[in-house]
Formats: sequence, C-alpha cells, structure tokens
Amino acid sequence: MRQNSIDSDIIYRGANGANGNSIPVNALPDHSIGTKTAEAKRSAAKDVSVGSVKVSFFERFLIFLCCGSVIVGLFIICLGRNKTSAISYQIDNVNNQIQTVKQENQDLNSEVQVLTNSSRLEKLAQEYGFQLDENRVQNVMK
Repeated sequence: MRQNSIDSDIIYRGANGANGNSIPVNALPDHSIGTKTAEAKRSAAKDVSVGSVKVSFFERFLIFLCCGSVIVGLFIICLGRNKTSAISYQIDNVNNQIQTVKQENQDLNSEVQVLTNSSRLEKLAQEYGFQLDENRVQNVMK
C-alpha cells in the first residue's frame, strides 16, 4: 500500500521494514535501469544551468574594454570620413580657384603681349609725334 505525506520529500512504499514500519523510498535501493533519481536530476540541472555563467571582474572589464574599443573605432572612422569629405570639398574649391586665376593670368599675359608689341608702340609714337633718335638710345643691363 502507498501513502503520500504532506512532506513531498518523503514518499513511502508499501514495503515494511524489519519492525513492521514503512520504509522511505530514498532508503530503498533503486532497481530501475536507465532512469535517474530525482536527486541526480536536480544535481544535473545545477551543473548545466544555461544562464548563470560566472564571469570575473577582470573578464567583465575586458569585455567592456573590447566593446568600448569597437565603438570608439567606429566613431573615429565616421569622423574621419566626415573630415575627409570636408577636406575633399575644400580641395575642389581651391582647384577651381586655381583654374580661374590661371585663366586670368593667361588673359593678362596675352594683353601684355599685345600692348608691348614693338610695331604697335612705333605707330603710337608716330601718332603722338615722337621720333626715334638712335643716338640717344641707351641699353642698361642690371
């Protein structure tokens, strides 16, 4: 005959002890093959707990340091790309200004060539009444 007590840890079988009293289950040998006792199941559950991995302070610090390094690295890359695009924009503006100044310089050099043409200067001198006196010409070398 089986009896259940309020205390769930003690379950009695119908077997009688030497003095006629019921014997607790955990005192009887377990003859079932391939099954685990409740205590073995509890101890196995304690050994294989999924969410409770013990991590030391140093390991937590290393994980924090690695994650922080990755975040800082990504931040630096983003800032670097932003700075690079800003510098590239400035370089393009300076190159455009250089091209404009070069074009103006070519235009001014062309104008200087036209204005200093010797035949043009001789015509202007004749129009204003100047005469070329070869005796009065002096070449000065610096």
